[in-house]
Amino acid sequence: MPTAALITLGCRVNQYDTQAIRELLEEQNFQIVPFQQQADIYIINTCTVTAAADVEGVMLIRRAKKLAPQSRILVTGCLAQDQPEKVAAIEGVDLVISNNEKFKIATKIQHWFPAPNQSELVEDPHWIHGISKFAGHQRAFVKVQDGCQFHCTFCLIPRVRGKNISRPVESIVDEVHRLVDQAFHEIVLTGIQLASYGRDWGFSRTEPRLSLLIRELLKIQGLHRIRLSSYSIADFEMQLLEYMHSQKGICPHLHLPLQSGDAGVLKHMQRPYTISQFARVVETVRKKIPEIHLTSDIIVGFPGETDDAFNQTLSQIREFQFNDFHPFPYSTRAKTKAELFENQVSSKIIHERMNRLLSMKKQCVRQSLEKSVGKKFWMVVEHYNHHQMAGLSPWGERFIIDSEDALQIGHEVFVQSITKPGSIIGLAKPIQ
Repeated sequence: MPTAALITLGCRVNQYDTQAIRELLEEQNFQIVPFQQQADIYIINTCTVTAAADVEGVMLIRRAKKLAPQSRILVTGCLAQDQPEKVAAIEGVDLVISNNEKFKIATKIQHWFPAPNQSELVEDPHWIHGISKFAGHQRAFVKVQDGCQFHCTFCLIPRVRGKNISRPVESIVDEVHRLVDQAFHEIVLTGIQLASYGRDWGFSRTEPRLSLLIRELLKIQGLHRIRLSSYSIADFEMQLLEYMHSQKGICPHLHLPLQSGDAGVLKHMQRPYTISQFARVVETVRKKIPEIHLTSDIIVGFPGETDDAFNQTLSQIREFQFNDFHPFPYSTRAKTKAELFENQVSSKIIHERMNRLLSMKKQCVRQSLEKSVGKKFWMVVEHYNHHQMAGLSPWGERFIIDSEDALQIGHEVFVQSITKPGSIIGLAKPIQ
């Protein structure tokens, strides 16, 4: 059997895509091995959302070449989609495949690894046939949407992922049934622009779309929890709040990317919402579901971000009372509008602002965990390090499990938060 090693950079959508490729290769009698081992072919699913992601992708290519000089190296993903010639020119790269054709990988490499017992290959549609497991994870990511119709000035995602496209409900339900049969009791619905699910079918922004899918998924016996990945204010579906409020199976956590709390910066970013619109949604969400946790993304150092604009972002983070947020230094992306903007912020200032945001992030997490003390909840057991286990609360917080008993990875455990005051790491103890 030929061996294949796969590795993923970037978002949950990319991780889903890698799992789909993995299963396609297994159907063609490939043996999947860890990326650190020698393999007949290395498949690197790249990201290009930041300059750091580009660098990491190139490093992985070189690492594979060094590990097994005679092996084939195939590169796909967003960097391969955006800069195919540049990637192809890297020493060791044998084949570059775009996002549009990544599910045809088995077909593309069949001539390298011919075998008499390979099954007949079919040209796969955009959504292929789905996945049946999720290697290395205790909760499965389920891709329900791809692409983005917005054109933020800093972002090249529409260029590398295409327009918004939604996955049929029946296909998703079938996939989740298979995952539940493989003991995945918790799933994460994910997409490039999850909030836009169903818009390409003609549904309006105010009509229920994702909530209709969730209604069908909650009928699946054995599915205990549904989480939502990053969810935009643009195309926000208010019907989801009704489901979160009334249905036990939807985790009360929303990740709402803000990017900047300054109106002027948001305008230059060409984000599809205003600060006032964001504030109204947050107010509505908290009124409907008081216990909900809100997290966000913040970009630091966007061109033209003054000290006043940055301080306004700090003020809005306090105003929205995020339980946590992820700060990212602005990264210039080629052929985006922002690349040509004047008033680029120096790396020194970006570094200073990042430190201030990281300090505020710790404060948000600390306050959130203090409020969680005494809460009881179910969570899936995962590895935290070599000696400890952990899991996610329904509100999206990670808790280390304080237990001397042996806990089985992938199983569910009922715990109570015993986090110490002032801590930025959650601690939970199993209870009967």
